[in-house]
Amino acid sequence: MVTPSEFSCNSNVPTPSSTITSRKKTFKSDKGRKRLVHKEKWVVVQRKLKKNTGEEFVNQSGKLVESKQMKDPCTDKCRLKCTQKISYEDRKRIFKYFWLLGQKKKHWEFVIKNT
Repeated sequence: MVTPSEFSCNSNVPTPSSTITSRKKTFKSDKGRKRLVHKEKWVVVQRKLKKNTGEEFVNQSGKLVESKQMKDPCTDKCRLKCTQKISYEDRKRIFKYFWLLGQKKKHWEFVIKNT
């Protein structure tokens, strides 16, 4: 009986991988010319980019979607006093920065980071 200490991995027992003769690997020298993919020119990708940047675009059903515009600030009745804390210029700067991010993931990160 063979004990685990006497057993060695370097034995001369043939393994299935060592019994297979080495084959010559052949690679195709000319893979041919594939056509280039220009994703930035796809209508769907352009639409998505315009939507994420807040620009005007035509949706899938053909309806024109207006560009994003900053809404009016809260009235004086707002209990948080938003108009007194944030000026119009700051609101405009934040609005532009948010829509220039251009990706949904970055939009969500911005909202989570700043709320």
